[in-house]
Parts: sequence; C-alpha cells; structure tokens
Amino acid sequence: MQSLYRHALSIQRRWFVVVGVFLICIAAALGVTLTQSDSWKSTATLLVGPRGSASSPDTEAALARGYVELLNSTSYQRQLRASGGIAQGVDLEARPIAASPLIDVTATAGTADAARRSADAFAAGFAANLTSAYGRINALPATKANAVAVLASASAASHENPSFARNAAVGAIGGIILGIGLALFLGVGEGDLGSPRRVREELGLPVLARLRAGLDGRLGEATPGDLAAVGAGLALRTAVAVTSCDRDVVKGAVARALAQACAENGTSVALVEADPWLHLNASDSTVNGRPFAERRNADLVVIDAPPLLPGATETPVGMRDADATIIVVDAVRTRAADAAAARDLVDRAQRAVLGVVLVERRDR
Repeated sequence: MQSLYRHALSIQRRWFVVVGVFLICIAAALGVTLTQSDSWKSTATLLVGPRGSASSPDTEAALARGYVELLNSTSYQRQLRASGGIAQGVDLEARPIAASPLIDVTATAGTADAARRSADAFAAGFAANLTSAYGRINALPATKANAVAVLASASAASHENPSFARNAAVGAIGGIILGIGLALFLGVGEGDLGSPRRVREELGLPVLARLRAGLDGRLGEATPGDLAAVGAGLALRTAVAVTSCDRDVVKGAVARALAQACAENGTSVALVEADPWLHLNASDSTVNGRPFAERRNADLVVIDAPPLLPGATETPVGMRDADATIIVVDAVRTRAADAAAARDLVDRAQRAVLGVVLVERRDR
C-alpha cells in the first residue's frame, strides 16, 4: 500500500504532465483525422482443398493459416501486385475464417472500383500461382496435393469515413497511459524521507518518533504513548512549535498527541492552535476529559504552527514564541529538499530544531 501511495502521489504532483500529454494525443488524433482520406474495402474469399481432395478439414484449415502468412508477407504481395496490376497505394490483407479452409482477402483503396478489382486480382493471382505449382506436384508419381480456388469474387466495396470519435478515443486512452507513465518516470529520482537513515542522511536530524497514520491522516490510538519519550525530552523547554512542509492534517494531530503525552506525564501543558489552515473543534481542548492548561499557567506550550511551505522566506508569526521546533515529515509525501529548506529556515531564525517526527501512511 505504501508503494501504491507513493505512485499515486507522484502522479498527483505531476498532474499537469498527464493533462499535457492527454491534450497532445487528442490534438494528434484530430490531425490524423484531418489528414485521412475516405477509403473503400472489398473482400474476396478463397477455398483451400476444393471438392475432390483427399485431405481432411483439419489439414486444410492448417494449410489455410499457412497461406495467410504467405499472403501477408511483403515479398509475396510485391509479386502479386506486379502480376495482377495492383497499385502500390492499395492495402492488401488476408485473414483465416475461424478454423476452416476459407481465407478472406481484403483490398483497401481510394475508390470502390479500385478496391473491388484489387481484391479480385489478389485472390485470382494467388489461386493461379498455387494451381500451377500443385499441377506440377500432382504430376509426380504417388503424389496428391491440395489446391486453392476462388470461392467468392470480390464483394461490393464498403465506404469508410475517417472517424474523429474513434481516433479521439484511442488518443485519449493512449494519452492517459503515456501521461501516467511519464509522471511515474519523472518521479523515479525524486528524494523522499522513507526511513530514519534517509532523514539523518538528508537532514542531519534525529528521528524523535515514528508514527503510523491512515491515508486519511488519522493517527493510531497508541500515538501518545509513542510520543512519551519525546515529551520527556522537553522538560527544559517552555514552548515547542510543531510544523511541517505542507498543509497536511496529520501535523495538527501530532501536535495534539504530543501535548496529550506531556499532560499524561504530569506536565502542565497548553496547546495553542496557530495554523489558520486548520480549525480544532471544542473536544480538542481537552485530554482525558480534563482541559489543557491556560497558556499563562502552563509549564510547556505546544504550538500547532503553520507549515513552512516551499519558497517561504521567514518563519510564520505563530512560531516566533517557540524556543524549539519539531518538524513532521511524511515518509513518502515530504520531499527531502523541502524538509531541508524548512530546517534551514528555522536555523536562520535562531530556533533549535529538536528533530523529526516521521509519519508512515498505512491503509486501515
């Protein structure tokens, strides 16, 4: 599920790539439609092993499949075109009819008459070649070979118009697939922070806690316990800001869980909501049924601070009262470069960065 989440996020970040490739493919479909001309198709039918042959139907069907490969080969079609006077611009195709000794030969041309004449010439030329060759084989002692005959002359040609709807559908499907593939390819080299080792390598910061959250951003019930050690390390602090690198609801949940962990350890804690993008409801002002302390009476203030978004040049007002900062990062969603920029911004503000809380998403 983590891998699926990573792929989905890569596509989400590059939605413009998917849309761009999609539009290009639709435009290409329109261009193909405008450049296509009307065409006509006509089909003649060949029979392998005419009446009187001693071969079985299965043998004749197998021969028919072999003949189709011969008929569709470029070199043999070149020979039939020359002998039958078939123009180079006419498309020729042979297809077996189910598991039978019948072969359909189809000619596609710019006019109905050209399609009908080409299909007849294609079928007749092949039948004549095979009849001549089998005549020589059958003249040998104790030898009997199948022949090929034209069962039905070319049918009335059917008219085919270029279809923008069909081409657009193919272009749309192809565009979506190509766009998603390109988005995933571009995301291959993108650095994330999937493990404590990666956090230490990219940020030079310790991982204070590893938490699990659902794809909806809800933390597990054991989260306050997981943060107990972090809370114990805040004994000498008066105000700690909890921030992140994007507007994700999990940051606020981590801030509250940290305040709850400290309160359960007997510390007088005030939880301050300073992120204008999030709004805590009334129940978020209590822990185990007891309210958090007022800020002026608290030993420790936990500030749910605004995120340090990419491109920010200074720390938000809500963080300036804190004497230390904890950065919440998503193991997949947070880019290493964005987290490093947030760390540097806090350093420039001369605020200590205690470390990172690493959140791993799991489907519940």
